[in-house]
Amino acid sequence: MPLANAYKVRWRITNNDRMAERANQLRGNFYRSDSNTNDRHETLSYRGVHMVEAFVIHKMTNLLAGRSEPF
Repeated sequence: MPLANAYKVRWRITNNDRMAERANQLRGNFYRSDSNTNDRHETLSYRGVHMVEAFVIHKMTNLLAGRSEPF
């Protein structure tokens, strides 16, 4: 398996705005990448603080290989 294909990226998208809470739309789960390029596109439905973190996971061992700072 080529090195680039040995890893997957999971994204944690967090939103803790009051409007999202009232709409029962708080987020903090992990999401798959949108494509083979390991990116993820999001749209904002609520104001407030949104954070994104990327987690690089080795596919064969399912161990965490790297993690971004929240941005």
